[in-house]
Amino acid sequence: MNWKKSSGKAMIASSLISGVFVIPYQIFFINYFNQNYLDQSVGSATKDTYILFPELFNGLTTSFNPFIHIANPAGGSINIFIYGIGAATIFALIFLCFKFGISVFEKFLITIGISGILLTYFIQYIYWVDALDFRLLCPFTFPLWLVLFKKMFALFSLKTYAIAFLSLASGLLFTMLSKGNYLKNRKGAEEFLTSEGLKDKPILFYVKDVENLEEIQLAELLSTVSPDIDLTFKAKDTLKKNTLTPHKVLQKFKIDRNKYQ
Repeated sequence: MNWKKSSGKAMIASSLISGVFVIPYQIFFINYFNQNYLDQSVGSATKDTYILFPELFNGLTTSFNPFIHIANPAGGSINIFIYGIGAATIFALIFLCFKFGISVFEKFLITIGISGILLTYFIQYIYWVDALDFRLLCPFTFPLWLVLFKKMFALFSLKTYAIAFLSLASGLLFTMLSKGNYLKNRKGAEEFLTSEGLKDKPILFYVKDVENLEEIQLAELLSTVSPDIDLTFKAKDTLKKNTLTPHKVLQKFKIDRNKYQ
């Protein structure tokens, strides 16, 4: 990060190359599929600060929870426990950094992590982005985790690995609890599309709200059988024979669900 150092020059040069790469990527890739992408996307943000800030808090606390990386969408007291562990982890990182100081390399990691999180948050004011969660924040929380574990290892030595073990164990338990019969669901989707004569034809899938996760997941399931499927938000498209709706699909076959998914 210092221009006078060879490592700083390499970092700045590689960053500039990455930035310039965006231009041909836009011209030769994005524009190939949608020439109006920028006009449709920039300025498409619809959320205000009173929504975005709580989403940031939820995303950070679940990302810094070493055991559970998602809160209960239905709410409840369990979320207080989940958010609490994540918040305690963040405070532990801040406390250890102030108590023991940070090296030059740790400053580098912290700068990457914090700047990435902030830029991802502020881009939401001009560009539509999914609610910030573990999936979107992990590239920037990862360097912060490295700093935290280094500080903890200096204090607790090999005992620090207990956190990693418990994290893997909780992930394995959650995976076992959340298993769904994917092959059964996919077979049902294939039989449905075949019966409707749509298996090998272009399909439109009508949704009212792109943030309705259940409807989007249903469209994704159908796309594993017939990849030529597009979303539509126009109610008049439901009159077309090749347009499916969640209600129409779920009338014909039952999805294997469980409460942990």
